[in-house]
Amino acid sequence: CDRLLRVVKVGGLASLDVEGKAYKTFITEVQREPMTNQLQHLSFEELRPEKNVKSVAQISLTGGNMQKYEYILTRQAVPYEAITEDMIENICINLDKYDKPMNITVGDLSKKQKSTFRILLEDDLEILYIRQRPGWNANEQ
Repeated sequence: CDRLLRVVKVGGLASLDVEGKAYKTFITEVQREPMTNQLQHLSFEELRPEKNVKSVAQISLTGGNMQKYEYILTRQAVPYEAITEDMIENICINLDKYDKPMNITVGDLSKKQKSTFRILLEDDLEILYIRQRPGWNANEQ
């Protein structure tokens, strides 16, 4: 299980073989013992075509100008609902298109997803805060 969890996070897809039968699933819960971080419980839900499921998508960032801006991710993952065929594991935010300090909200993410995909958070909830680095000089590259 620990090897699986190095690659697949909560909301991620996993194929399980139970008594010779393969099941397409996603991870719904991971419980660890707080002091030792030892895995205590791992839950899966079977995927069925056209079934509406609730899951989470991990937030990842690409690009950006790390010299000029600080990118403060306020949520690591967002809960969502979608039919099985529209499930996703990650929402990738490309920072190259943001060239000024600003807040990215759930509403900004929701506009770019598939039709049955619906984030289960308020549109005005902040996901990412972009601010100019203190002391950054506009003449620097």
